[in-house]
Amino acid sequence: MADTLAGHARPRSAGFADLRRAAEGLLPLIEAEADAAEAQSRQSDRVVKALREAGLYSMLLPRALGGGELPFVEAMEIMPAYPGRMPPPAGAAWSRG
Repeated sequence: MADTLAGHARPRSAGFADLRRAAEGLLPLIEAEADAAEAQSRQSDRVVKALREAGLYSMLLPRALGGGELPFVEAMEIMPAYPGRMPPPAGAAWSRG
C-alpha cells in the first residue's frame, strides 16, 4: 500500500494496515469505557487488555520478539485514530502495556 508523507509516495510495512484496522476497531470499546477511564484517571482494564491483544503495545517491537516491527513513523500514524475520541487519560492507553 502506498501513502504520502510530505508529498512523497512510499510503501507501507506489511503489518501497518492490520494494526490500523485493529486500532480503529477498538474505538467503540474505548468510547464505551470512557467514563470508567475518566473516573480512574487511566484506561480501563478491558481497554488495556484489548490494546495488548490487538498488538498495539508491541507494534514497534521486532518481529523476532513477537512485535509488529513497524517503523516509528507508521506507528505514529496509527495513534491519530484516537485523538478526540479518547478520554483525558488517553496517554495511558499507550503507556500501560
